[in-house]
Amino acid sequence: MKNLLTLFFLIAVAGLFLSSNEPSNNSLPPIILILDGSGSMWGQIEGKTKIGIARNVVGDLLDKMDPARSIGLVAYGHRKKGDCEDIENLIDTGTNNRNEIKSALKNINPTGKTPLANTALQVINKLKKEGGSATVILVSDGAESCGGDLCAVVKAAKEAGVDFVLHIVGFDIGESDKLALQCAAKEGEGVYIDASNGDELSDALDKASELTIESTDATLSVQVSKDGKLHDATVQLFKGDEQNSFTSLRTYNTEKTNPGIFHIPQGEYHIKAFLNGSNVQEIWRKNIIVPADTLKRVEIDFTAGEVSILATANNELWDCVVNITKAGDKKSISGGRTYRSAKHNPMIKELSPGLYDVEISAGKLAGTNTRHFIRNVEIKAKELTKLEYNFEYGELSVLGTNNGVLWDCVIDVFKMEDSKKSSVAGGRTYTSAKSNPLKELLTPGRYSVHYKANKIHGQKWEHIIENFEVKAGQTTEASHDFQTGIARIGGKHKGEWWTSDITITQNGKRIYSKRASATSAKAREIVLTTGTYEVSVEAVKLNVPAKKFAITIKKGDDMEKIVEF
Repeated sequence: MKNLLTLFFLIAVAGLFLSSNEPSNNSLPPIILILDGSGSMWGQIEGKTKIGIARNVVGDLLDKMDPARSIGLVAYGHRKKGDCEDIENLIDTGTNNRNEIKSALKNINPTGKTPLANTALQVINKLKKEGGSATVILVSDGAESCGGDLCAVVKAAKEAGVDFVLHIVGFDIGESDKLALQCAAKEGEGVYIDASNGDELSDALDKASELTIESTDATLSVQVSKDGKLHDATVQLFKGDEQNSFTSLRTYNTEKTNPGIFHIPQGEYHIKAFLNGSNVQEIWRKNIIVPADTLKRVEIDFTAGEVSILATANNELWDCVVNITKAGDKKSISGGRTYRSAKHNPMIKELSPGLYDVEISAGKLAGTNTRHFIRNVEIKAKELTKLEYNFEYGELSVLGTNNGVLWDCVIDVFKMEDSKKSSVAGGRTYTSAKSNPLKELLTPGRYSVHYKANKIHGQKWEHIIENFEVKAGQTTEASHDFQTGIARIGGKHKGEWWTSDITITQNGKRIYSKRASATSAKAREIVLTTGTYEVSVEAVKLNVPAKKFAITIKKGDDMEKIVEF
């Protein structure tokens, strides 16, 4: 990847000189492309080698460049394995050398190491000798591999008066490698841009192409601190709108990179900064005017306060979900879970000074008051604001039986005052003492319990217990025993079991309809609540009338009715 990026250094530089609608100008400062030719360039991205990608992209960019822009090509690591002096000026800067550069690209054979500092020093010494100015763009996916210090080399060159701008694009680069590259871009009066994929790389090169040495006539300094100390932050620069970042940098917490320096065209910008590894919300500075030939300084202070949220239920630590928003806003900016451990509860969050709304939602509690809002909480810098809320609950125990035996029932619990009857709790009792009675934790209030018995038929297969009260710290018991009997119904033809359709109605309403297969060689067993039923048994594929009859079921009945066709 490192090689691809340096290769893209070449691409970026090329991008700097895309053609425009302005007249050609032979006085345009040159571009120096530095191409990584080290061994890692044979690595692949989406099935294509990095060197192959580089050749194609650079070739396309060369075709789009302003013909008046002079350009040259330098490569390293392409001839000798392990040689930190393997640096070659492949093509001198010029305006009529595009085809030569394309041919040179085809002949680069990635082989060696990554001597960034030595390469930069060679390019800088040549510039110093020849005089004039130049734009250099470096794209790298890694840091120096020959022990050099790129940042120190660039800084020394600038102090010596060498006139150049160095832009660096970090492509899919590790955090440990960014600091050195960002330092070098800062000292080179250029910008550092992150790119984690091909699209971002293309975007980064487009942005870098706007920042040639003759166009970057303004300087913006952004210092980020917190609690009186320099702090690691990401700073994004926007021009024209707040949607697409123009460029960005990372300040870290060292004076080498904080304040971060942007060398940019004069104009009006928006700044967005957010701390890395912190919940403190982002800070914007909008409509910042950066004049030409002037250092514009902006200081952003993230000094924050803290909020402590203690969540309990029946005065014990409780697992709750906390959501924090700015007062009057719906967008969450912080929060999490308190759990039932003193390690997490109370929850402590760092927030910028201001007013906030805090929502606390109780886990594993159901009922009428499972959420609590604390509005317009004021957070002050360097102060701890303590919040706490205690939910109350009682236990609901729901027992479901059939003829005194534990029975599988679907249970729904409703608020009494809810006209829409939206269930607030429930589940299944099953037939095991582990789950029957079903236990639910409910906030105090009045509720109704709805039973729906599985595998029971008849108009009494549902039952409702209305208006019972759940009190804090107490157990409320609800129970219902379904009264049923068993009807075994089937059909035979000439003494043999026959496939038959069985339909049962009660008070004119169909409550059961299934087929009894002859292959089962037995009657269909149907559990019915007590009452009187009309039964129809119709033989399948026999042209005979259906058999119809009535049955009366009492609690505990086990009756059989086999019809003959």
